Amino acid sequence: MMDVTEIDFLEAHWDNTVDDVTLSQICNDIENENTAVEKLEDLSLSQVMDMYEVNAEMDKMIDTPGSFDLMEVEITPENVIEQLEKALDSLHTSRYSFVDDASVGTLIKSTESKNTRKNTNWSIATFNDWRGERMMKTNCAIPELLNFTAMDINQWLSKFAIETRRKDGKPYPPRTLYILCVGLLRCLRENGVNLNFLDERDSRFYEFRRALSARMIELTAQGVGTTTKQAEPISKETEKHLWDKGLLGKTTAKSMTNTMFYYNSKLFGLRGVDEHKHLNTDQFDLGVDQRGKYITFNGRASKTYKGGLNQRHLSAKNIKHYFQNDELYEIYEYYFQLVGSLKGNCFYRRPLDSKNGVKFGEQPIGVNKLSSIMKTMCADAGVEGYFTNHSGKAYLCHNVVPSGIPEQEIMYRTGHRSVESVRKYKGLLMIYAQRYFKCFGTGGDTRGLNQRHLSAKNIKHYFQNDELYEIYEYYFQLVGSLKGNCFYRRPLDSKNGVKFGEQPIGVNKLSSIMKTMCADAGVEGYFTNHSGKRTCATTLYQAGIPEQEIMYRTGHRSVESVRKYKRAADDMLKDISNVLEPEAIPVKKMRCETVTSPSVTSENETDVISNINIPCGAHSNFSGCVFHFGTQK
Repeated sequence: MMDVTEIDFLEAHWDNTVDDVTLSQICNDIENENTAVEKLEDLSLSQVMDMYEVNAEMDKMIDTPGSFDLMEVEITPENVIEQLEKALDSLHTSRYSFVDDASVGTLIKSTESKNTRKNTNWSIATFNDWRGERMMKTNCAIPELLNFTAMDINQWLSKFAIETRRKDGKPYPPRTLYILCVGLLRCLRENGVNLNFLDERDSRFYEFRRALSARMIELTAQGVGTTTKQAEPISKETEKHLWDKGLLGKTTAKSMTNTMFYYNSKLFGLRGVDEHKHLNTDQFDLGVDQRGKYITFNGRASKTYKGGLNQRHLSAKNIKHYFQNDELYEIYEYYFQLVGSLKGNCFYRRPLDSKNGVKFGEQPIGVNKLSSIMKTMCADAGVEGYFTNHSGKAYLCHNVVPSGIPEQEIMYRTGHRSVESVRKYKGLLMIYAQRYFKCFGTGGDTRGLNQRHLSAKNIKHYFQNDELYEIYEYYFQLVGSLKGNCFYRRPLDSKNGVKFGEQPIGVNKLSSIMKTMCADAGVEGYFTNHSGKRTCATTLYQAGIPEQEIMYRTGHRSVESVRKYKRAADDMLKDISNVLEPEAIPVKKMRCETVTSPSVTSENETDVISNINIPCGAHSNFSGCVFHFGTQK
């Protein structure tokens, strides 16, 4: 019979000094060890390494609340199975968080823009209202939107685009009409109906797109939706006026709130309400380096950047601004000290009226209050104009552009994702006079479906000449008393002052106004009605105005088109000629032979003189070449 001490795996459990150890107890320990080994065989190598802390770095990665470390508990044959099960449970529960289908839907809805959802619901309600009324009055059968086919879209959706109206009976502007169709398309997609009737590559919906585009062009020609009301930028003079009035500064809690809101908009291009509403103090850092005092702003989700799958190549704002004014740095520093002592990290807190210094409450400023800060501040200062919370962002675009900053840098600070978007804010901030003339383009624009991202002219011109302002004012008084709103009326020959008839000027008369005017003045040249537009482009070009601003005023859509209108001035051409042909030309003595003739047979040595006065129109023949010489008067 074999001695049990010869069994290797029992050697650790056998103690000759203990007489009362029975074989059954030893076998029980062996069974526990074998079970533990079976458990270990079910584990992968990485799991075993995690449990036994083979790598210290991996320890730190899984060192989470609820994790279990085998090395912290003594392993015995009695508890090895229990400890392994605890370790496995901890491993599987600390890393993943499982969700159900309802949670997935809730997450998707929580990230959807509220305005997008409102637009979709409004589009569906408008369509259903039109559908019900049309079926009731015309006795036609219109399918429900989700049951539409390609033929139904061409037939019924085309009629919807033409017939739909606002509640007051007025037509929708072209852009609003397009947004209505986008909302209906979104509804189809959400319900699994794949009919993209706005896709230009899908020829099935060609008739619908033609009808929609024609309706948009018709509305634009009528002037519907061509007047866009944009927030005015706050000028430097207005900003100084706000400081002088105490509406900007650090004397009161309200003035500090105004200062923070205005400069957050101006320096970092924050939007009207949404970005300000969710702003936190931990998004800002103040510091000093070798270039001076600065503030950094780390942006998060916004209207133009939400961080989704389609925006994975984009990034949030990360702006570092160096202060040119130490006082503004101190205001930011003081504000962070005041609100930093309050609970939470909300940036805007309710200002308190306190006689014991500047104080803020725990409660954040409400949305309604935030949305009217800029308007209220300008009204309190007595500044006239249309000012909204976008005025700060508009100031950024208006003042950075003339400084020659590239558009890409402007877009990074403002958050715009397209050049067209930032160009809507751009414009020359001209504070010349209080008298101005504002013009809205209408009939010249054919803004159809393919031009929905464009807009009609909206030009504000400041008069340098009061007489021209008075002429416009007088003309509007005269034609404003006539029927209709046609601009050009037939002039009447009257001895009782300036008068115009009801009849508009005809096309033939309009086409020759500039030519006739110059001919009557005895001005020679080829003048047409395009001469005025060419004068506009050339004058702005000579003044050094950027091409984008020239294009906006002339209405050209491409740089190549506006460059055909631009002409260099005569003085500029003279300067170019002087560069290419300097006045002083070095000369050398050269030997030349005169033309042989019966009376001339000798060789002459002459000096070539650089400045030779040759009468206008003189000709000199050299080896078959003809040179024409002239002088500019």
